Amino acid sequence: FIKEYRTSYIPNKILVVLSEGSEQKKVGKSIPLAKGKLAIQGETTAYVCERGVCKLPTTEPDVFTQQINTIETIDE
Repeated sequence: FIKEYRTSYIPNKILVVLSEGSEQKKVGKSIPLAKGKLAIQGETTAYVCERGVCKLPTTEPDVFTQQINTIETIDE
């Protein structure tokens, strides 16, 4: 997933990588969108969120790539 993420340029976006458990609870306090996100059947799972709404989680890197490629970029 990190390799797929690095192939896309997404300005002004945040990537959070965390493990379930105490780390997730701690991060969830400062990043509300991280709260309650769980791995699907113990596999690496990606949640792509934009403007407070998350797409369906995926365990497939190609689906993740499609999701991040549909994120709107805001011209400054």
